[in-house]
Amino acid sequence: MNREAQMADRVAQSTIAGTVEPPPKTTEEVFRWAEAIMAAGRIPRLRKHVTDIEERRERAVHPQPSRFDLPDAKGNVIEEVDWDKIKKYDRGIAKVNKDLAEAYSDVKKSPGVKVRNKKWKRVSRKFSINTSGWRYKARLDKADPERVSLADDELGVITIELVDGGIKGNARGYWKRNSATIRISSSGDGKWNEYLRSTIKHELIHWVMDYLNVALNTEDFGLPSKRVRDPLITQWTDGNDARLLNNRGISTDDFHSLHDIEFYTKLADAIRLAEAEMPEGRKDRDRYFREFIGLDDDVFLRSHDFFRTLKKHSLGKWKKAVKEFAKAVM
Repeated sequence: MNREAQMADRVAQSTIAGTVEPPPKTTEEVFRWAEAIMAAGRIPRLRKHVTDIEERRERAVHPQPSRFDLPDAKGNVIEEVDWDKIKKYDRGIAKVNKDLAEAYSDVKKSPGVKVRNKKWKRVSRKFSINTSGWRYKARLDKADPERVSLADDELGVITIELVDGGIKGNARGYWKRNSATIRISSSGDGKWNEYLRSTIKHELIHWVMDYLNVALNTEDFGLPSKRVRDPLITQWTDGNDARLLNNRGISTDDFHSLHDIEFYTKLADAIRLAEAEMPEGRKDRDRYFREFIGLDDDVFLRSHDFFRTLKKHSLGKWKKAVKEFAKAVM
């Protein structure tokens, strides 16, 4: 390895200490926009829903007598009002109105997003990367200005695209280097905020790797140490390599967690999940931690799939992941 390559490798490894983080201001700006788009799409449905409940409530308050109802002493047929049903409708209206208020609030967070009655299939916006407050800003300031300029030209502006429904391979999202585009599926599990923020951060980490590899003139930023990499496992594992991996007991489902370029993205996903689920008490936290990383054989099957796959097939990566995970959540 020549001197220039050695320096690039040292820069990459010293910068990668800990987890990989995307620019915080860009991450928040993208999230607010995506959240506003999703909220704008919910508003017409919520409006219709509250109107439907109000109409049902009105019919319940003024029920129409049926031909089977018996008249009173004066010959009038009076239908009894079911007030329990009315209260249920009132609670439903209050709940939907609360959801509507939250959706309008989310839309206001991103100027330019408007509520439309027509359902969208795909919506996109360009974002200029804001490096202010980014943990790698000092590195960029010391880097070769020509390399940073090249990175800015190629990847300084990215397109975020939201797709209504699924995308290829049932992925939640993916990063396209050649077009500087992040595509995100809107098919979440109902927890829109968490789903969007997790997916956006995951894909922005892929952008970070490509951007800083160009800016810092290296090929190793965002990858685990060379000591623990598996040359057969890449993002583009071919058929022959796949057969060799299958002979080692590595299934196709394991490939994604074992890819070097997915190490820090998957680690970030795991940290985010643990931060949301981690119990309060020390004993409970310790037990959760041991189960999450699959530390002991008796809890291995209950561990997070990323840690379970690493421990089974790549012990070196598992140890590195556990170290960084512990620093982040314990």
